[in-house]
Amino acid sequence: MSTAQQFIVYSKPTKCVKCALTVEFTHAQDADLKLGGWACPNCTHVYRFTHWKIQKAGKRALKKLGKELN
Repeated sequence: MSTAQQFIVYSKPTKCVKCALTVEFTHAQDADLKLGGWACPNCTHVYRFTHWKIQKAGKRALKKLGKELN
């Protein structure tokens, strides 16, 4: 029997693309950064952590590139 407690992490209210509701996404505190993700509590759609990191890095890179060109 495991004595470790599993904690749930909640996001800020965010709109789910699949069910179109604004909800607080959840994930386990010890979720794997490569395979885990935020899950919609309504439709169980999963947004992978790796997707969000790539998207954020891409947007930052584009902004930085735009500033360097000006």
